[in-house]
Amino acid sequence: MEKTTKSLPNSGQWVVKRIRQISELSKREIARRAQTTPAALVEYESGRRSPSLSSLYRIADACDLEVQITFRRKNPALNREVCGERLAQVLHLADALPKRPAAAQSAKAQYVS
Repeated sequence: MEKTTKSLPNSGQWVVKRIRQISELSKREIARRAQTTPAALVEYESGRRSPSLSSLYRIADACDLEVQITFRRKNPALNREVCGERLAQVLHLADALPKRPAAAQSAKAQYVS
């Protein structure tokens, strides 16, 4: 199992290091392909400098990787109206299920007791 830096999961430091690990390329080769310097990669990975978004895209592209950024709400608020509509849909589906005959339900109850 690979070790990853858990203390900074969303930082440029972690991202640049992870890109390099995945690509299995040297810093020198990545720097050449990304049109930057090996020293810049060292500074990014050490956390002394933060890469710009365009630098991250260039570094990932140099390693034949794609960057995808997703934004999500940290704590999504529950919308009572939406929750009520979903509950109504579930209850409607439950009502549409075939009903068990009363005899089958009572027979099952005898075995459970």
